Amino acid sequence: MSRAETAVRLPRAPGPEEAALKHSAARLWEADRAQLMLRQPFVAMLAMRLDLVPVVDDRLDTACTDGERIFVDARFLHALSAADRAFVLAHEVWHCAARHLLRRGRREARRWNVAVDQEVNALLCDEGLRLPHDCVYRAEWHGLNAETVYTRLADDETGDLARGRSADQHELRVGFGEGESVRDPDLDCFDTNGDWGQWPARVVAVAQQIERQRGEMPAGIAQLVDGYRRAEVPWRRVLARFVTRTLGDERHWLPPSRRGIYRGLYLPSRRGWQLTLTVGIDTSGSTALHLPAFLGELIGLAASFGRYRLRLLFCDAAIQHERIVSDDAPWDPAELDFAGGGGTSLTPVFDRLESEAPPAALIYFTDGYGPAPRQAPAYPVLWALTPGGRRPAAWGESLWLAES
Repeated sequence: MSRAETAVRLPRAPGPEEAALKHSAARLWEADRAQLMLRQPFVAMLAMRLDLVPVVDDRLDTACTDGERIFVDARFLHALSAADRAFVLAHEVWHCAARHLLRRGRREARRWNVAVDQEVNALLCDEGLRLPHDCVYRAEWHGLNAETVYTRLADDETGDLARGRSADQHELRVGFGEGESVRDPDLDCFDTNGDWGQWPARVVAVAQQIERQRGEMPAGIAQLVDGYRRAEVPWRRVLARFVTRTLGDERHWLPPSRRGIYRGLYLPSRRGWQLTLTVGIDTSGSTALHLPAFLGELIGLAASFGRYRLRLLFCDAAIQHERIVSDDAPWDPAELDFAGGGGTSLTPVFDRLESEAPPAALIYFTDGYGPAPRQAPAYPVLWALTPGGRRPAAWGESLWLAES
């Protein structure tokens, strides 16, 4: 066998026939998007914010999105019925609107793919789209967010929820198998770490248009929109108000501090009083980006009271570790340990506190995508939610952090 025969064959660009197939697929999907505007205007208006990019590439069998474009294999698209083409388009749009790639964090990819498909397909049911018979959907999990579905998927159960022949790809295949040789340059810009920060504003803007025209939206969509709207609240003011109202804005003027007297300052003594808070911290990957800003603001607020002690409980599916931050042992951002990622549940923090003397108040920093106790505890609770997060319970107060 010659050297030429043993050399690895390099992938080729799509040929003329494949280019023509891409062109016809583009026209077909543009027409589908226009038809969707008549039947599901909410998802169609969101789809207008995305570029539709048909490709012929052996790394992609169905469809995928990077938050700015929807890529679809032209051969796959031509093989679908009109109803299934509409489903695939709307499915990709909702992955963008719900920012599923950003929310995955360190969760296991295969199980997360099933969980986000369940969440999306429930939303599509609410919108009245027909689901393919073999797609991921369980009626008993309708309305649950992907994080909750993820925790309910046992390892041996994931395979039972086959994602179906038309399931999209949440990441591209790496390399080529035997006989695969087509690589489309139009797919080179695919980026799972793209800019997802624009989607909350897009969803809210479309919701406002729909509300002016039609009134109410389905419950699942309304919940997502509500979370994005609340992200605009001045969260620092809400945080300060909660701490002040819960713990009091009264400084204890005990015998003055000797350290200030020699400078002619009469400062409140630091003896006999301190601000004490318990802080639950969800260690799912989607919260990591916003944790430094939240902790910095909280600790700065605590320091304004004089003496303070913050008990930090880091939790994913269980409490992983605990740390005390105080005026005597201040927080060093460089030492922040954000280990976790083994599923998400908000209940372990409440279980821990139930076995102890109740705290003065609990502030729980989370994206809200995880099970929480049904009943409110006896102490005040503030849910500090990341942008796009959801209230995990009907009780407690909530604030939404702004986009960084």
